[in-house]
Amino acid sequence: MKEWMETKLGAAPLQIIDGDRGRHYPKQDEFTASGHCLFLSARNVTSTGFDFAETQFISAARDNLLRKGRLERTDTVLTTRGTVGNVAFFNGAVPFDRMRINSGMVILRPEPAQLSPEFNYYLFVSLKRAFADFASGSAQPQLPIRDLSEIPILLPPLPEQKAIASVLSSLDDKIDLLHRQNKTLEAMAETLFRQWFVEEADDSVVPLGEFAENIRDGVRAENLDAFEHYVGLEHIPRKRLYLDEWGTPEGLGSNKSVFRKGDILFGKLRPYFHKVVVAPIAGVCSTDVLVIRAKAEHFALFCLLWFFSKEVVDFSDAGSGGTRMPRTSWEMLASYEVPKPDYQRLAEFNETVRPILEKMTSSVRQIRTLVQLRDTLLPKLMSGEVRVAV
Repeated sequence: MKEWMETKLGAAPLQIIDGDRGRHYPKQDEFTASGHCLFLSARNVTSTGFDFAETQFISAARDNLLRKGRLERTDTVLTTRGTVGNVAFFNGAVPFDRMRINSGMVILRPEPAQLSPEFNYYLFVSLKRAFADFASGSAQPQLPIRDLSEIPILLPPLPEQKAIASVLSSLDDKIDLLHRQNKTLEAMAETLFRQWFVEEADDSVVPLGEFAENIRDGVRAENLDAFEHYVGLEHIPRKRLYLDEWGTPEGLGSNKSVFRKGDILFGKLRPYFHKVVVAPIAGVCSTDVLVIRAKAEHFALFCLLWFFSKEVVDFSDAGSGGTRMPRTSWEMLASYEVPKPDYQRLAEFNETVRPILEKMTSSVRQIRTLVQLRDTLLPKLMSGEVRVAV
């Protein structure tokens, strides 16, 4: 360990670059759904890296007015306001060439002759707990650059940095492959669903509530220790059918809802976030999540794909109550009218798509195992407790 350097982030071989906060910062009405340069928002940098389910862009003219904050390939992004400590790596897999950060993030740009860009990314992932300790403010925590610069770190020699990053990135590559496979399977299921029940449907309609019900089984806070798994809104991804992240009910202080494996979990708070998944496990969830269960087994996948559809999510959003924190309701969802299916067709669809869902669930188990292995290795490798041969 003698060759490892003890230093602080402010003295490390990297630049810490904030976003432009001046008069040229884009106004809300200047953002577009497509355009010249992707302008990152807090929802694009998550606890698991970049998420481009929702994007906003600025024009070339606005991009050219901004003085700083444009990303270069191999930069790392760190959120420093609100949710502090989310990290994402602008590597070759990111499908956008031009990106800028907003004022609640910083760019971490390494000097590649001294600091491996991949190691730099994993270094900041490993520092998440330290960011929380150095952040200030309670309503909206912030991590100013001056405080970020004071965080102590250990830097191994460049060859060992690359070896450490290679071990961790190989695990992330396998995780990413499984996610991409699941995305393909999800698209297959959606395509079959639309062919069978939208494109080939007749004109008669029935309410979606004819096929599913809202399960209202609650559990008091003092009885939560009887359950192993907890799903909060923060665990449910946007616009993704499967769930691969959840926590435990330990320390929760309020009543929750009970769900079974195979139930549909529909985020009713801010429904435009499109948080709708099938539960791969049983457990308890936030009361801001609707637990929906098909009334018959052969309705299950028909219901899942309707509740996941953009049509139902948009319908629930349009009818949600409240302005600052809009919420939808089961009554709203249940009233959505869908083309009346042939009941024999429902059973055939369930049998056809069930293997796709089972394959996705199997991938989720593999993802969970790999994530656990990576998260166990990360602090040990970054501290030198576990060494990698160079």
